[in-house]
Amino acid sequence: MIGFTLFVFAVVALIWHDKSREPKSQRRLAILLVLPLLITLSLAIAGVYPYGGTRHDVVLVVFAISGIAVGFDRLPLGGPGAMTKLVKIMLLASAMLICNFYPAPSGPYIRPRNQRRELMQQAVSSIKFLPLGSVLFTDAQGSMVLNYYLCDNATALSFTPQKPLLKLRCGQYYLLTSLAPQTGFDRATFPELLSKAIQENANETTLYLFQSGWIDDKEEDWLTELRGLGGNPRNFGPNVLLCPFRR
Repeated sequence: MIGFTLFVFAVVALIWHDKSREPKSQRRLAILLVLPLLITLSLAIAGVYPYGGTRHDVVLVVFAISGIAVGFDRLPLGGPGAMTKLVKIMLLASAMLICNFYPAPSGPYIRPRNQRRELMQQAVSSIKFLPLGSVLFTDAQGSMVLNYYLCDNATALSFTPQKPLLKLRCGQYYLLTSLAPQTGFDRATFPELLSKAIQENANETTLYLFQSGWIDDKEEDWLTELRGLGGNPRNFGPNVLLCPFRR
């Protein structure tokens, strides 16, 4: 939020410049900072470009950081020139120290200790003890993980699904995948989706939910919900989950 405020302040300061600076160059710089963001947002609204917290938008960091730097430099702190520079240096140093003293993640995040290969190996080993032909109900993240660890990359995953649930062969098992959205299960609609998955596999006595990745920063609430729906969740670290649902 602080960075966004500094960016907006920079654009305003560049457009409504002071007379000691070159007006055309200042306005051109403002346009250069804002235009990439506007183009990307417009393409996202049109459904052409995947705007969001993804690798597709990392190029925008160049413009965002440049704008933040300009905004920080133009902060009207007052006082003599040397004193103003000293205050800005102290503010910047303090911000960097705070980031290092409080490195706790915000929102969904996989801590390094939960990314250990042993945890995934345990989960895959448990799956291999399931009856042959079992159906693994998973989301987009889980399907990619299973395709690598269980299916030997032999499953062709679709990024443009024609229906809510896609069933694919995975070695001696089946993947029943919800690919929309391409992140994880939407907890608001999960009960309805689970009911649909069970109905579509009426011949199965048990449906096995598999989930991995950024499950939720409210994991206990999620586990409680799964138990309330009749599941028996088992975790392999906080970010890998196998949960059977029996009819």
